[in-house]
Amino acid sequence: MKKIITLHILIFITLVLTSCATNRAPIPMGEIPRAVSPSSADEQYGHEMMVQLTEKYELDYNDPNYQRIVDIVDRLSTAIDAQQDPWHIFLFNAPDVKNAGATRGNHMFIWSGIIPTTKSDAELATILSHEMAHIIAGHVSNPAQEQRQTVIEILAVLASIGTGIAIQNPTVASNVSDLSGSLVKVIGNELFVNEYSRQDEMEADHIGLMIMAKAKYSPSDALVYWQRMESDAQMAATIKYFTTHPTTKDRIANLENALPLAQAYYRGEVGNPSKLSVENKYNIKNQNVKASDQIVISKPLALYRSPTAQSPKTATFQIGETLDTRECMTGWLEVTKPRFGYIKTKDVK
Repeated sequence: MKKIITLHILIFITLVLTSCATNRAPIPMGEIPRAVSPSSADEQYGHEMMVQLTEKYELDYNDPNYQRIVDIVDRLSTAIDAQQDPWHIFLFNAPDVKNAGATRGNHMFIWSGIIPTTKSDAELATILSHEMAHIIAGHVSNPAQEQRQTVIEILAVLASIGTGIAIQNPTVASNVSDLSGSLVKVIGNELFVNEYSRQDEMEADHIGLMIMAKAKYSPSDALVYWQRMESDAQMAATIKYFTTHPTTKDRIANLENALPLAQAYYRGEVGNPSKLSVENKYNIKNQNVKASDQIVISKPLALYRSPTAQSPKTATFQIGETLDTRECMTGWLEVTKPRFGYIKTKDVK
């Protein structure tokens, strides 16, 4: 009987935690939605979220990374003409938590443990542009408040069940306690902030890639970051909290598909220019975007899907073929013609 009760509780929790999927039309890859000014209700909601999170995590405005994060968010928002409304940035002193989140009212939350996983501003922009994408795509516009309340009520039920059966069956009580503790951790780290479907997560990845590219952060660095995170056990464990979150492998594949469009944004070949030029404001015009060069292949040359060591080969160029290439990052050239991809600089020499 106790096993049946426990099973029913687990099924109910699973239904609750996976019920936030949406039936809305997907946002096409390559499109950056127009930012909408938050309402006073959005601002109030974001503030309440911040208050709830600060009950568990300490805000740290003295961390030297705080201003760095603010500057990156300013650059990202400027690139998509979303700088006219304030972005509320909160950095939590939580070195053991590798997480970031966003909610209504342009509120963004960063746990300090995720910062050391990045090796450059572009990699940090990968994380921040993803959260910004959730906001401008409207993923946070209809929070599942009843869902959160239901989970809190479930925790109360689990606590009472654990107390009631502890005397009769300590093992079952222990399992219920562990389950309750896991849910508390999910609520503290994820549920209050990131209530997204798999579609939302994949959209935020490719929209975020376009945002960072338009802000003149190399989109290739997003691939480098997630390739490295594929071997990060703690990051993988965080992702597994929700079945709706894509695996790192799926995330990389999604970003690889979006990379050609992002590179076009990065080079300024698509998309309307922002009213306040990010290049002029940050004095980065022509700093990162290299001129195109033509090279003639003198030996068979492998083409890769992304500029990372783990990237699969997608084609092989033959002797005599002419390629249009650009420098994109150390050790790699971006190929724009006759087909898009990346080649290793050392293979050309």
